[in-house]
Amino acid sequence: MSVLTPVSQWLLDKDLRVATALGFLTIPLTVAVSWNTLPSEYSATPVLVAGVLGGLYYSNQSRSTSSRQAGLRIGVISAFDSVILVGSAIASGWEISAFYATLGAGFGVLWFVFSLAVLCLISIFGALVGGIVGRIPPFRRGEPQTV
Repeated sequence: MSVLTPVSQWLLDKDLRVATALGFLTIPLTVAVSWNTLPSEYSATPVLVAGVLGGLYYSNQSRSTSSRQAGLRIGVISAFDSVILVGSAIASGWEISAFYATLGAGFGVLWFVFSLAVLCLISIFGALVGGIVGRIPPFRRGEPQTV
């Protein structure tokens, strides 16, 4: 059994397809919004918006998937946009010396873990807000249709 099998099963989970798509959509949007400010900062607004949209989609109580699960999925996938920031830091360090490039790589790993935690919190918060808004009567949807 390869390592990719659990990862592909996790990504292709039928209950969280929309959350997976929203997570992957945040990667190019975050890079596009943050392009002028890289490598010093980047915007998490697309992650928050994707979290709200995921929460709205999964707000129906009869679904087996909760808004929090969708928010966590969106946050985990969207954290991979920080790899671009890490690459930019390594490239900036490489212009100075190999030591600074190595230092940038070390801090890059720490940055990825930090951004994973923060982006998961942001997307879960957005999903919870979306879940609450999705239960308000103008936004509430009917029971999901099954074939």
